[in-house]
Amino acid sequence: ADGRPGRLKWQRRVEPVWKHLMGNCHLTRRTEAAIAAAGFEIERIQRESIRKALPIVRPSIRGIARKV
Repeated sequence: ADGRPGRLKWQRRVEPVWKHLMGNCHLTRRTEAAIAAAGFEIERIQRESIRKALPIVRPSIRGIARKV
């Protein structure tokens, strides 16, 4: 989730079906916070928008995290 109100509203609406169809993928998960809460230290992170994806799934992050 990227925090845009309009996008977040739609993500919340479709997430129950999306999770079922897409292997428990959470559209509204705060991925960076979840990684930190799992005991990892984020060393590098890059936020991206996947242009060819549906607007509700465009926000993406990638990077490096190490277990602390």
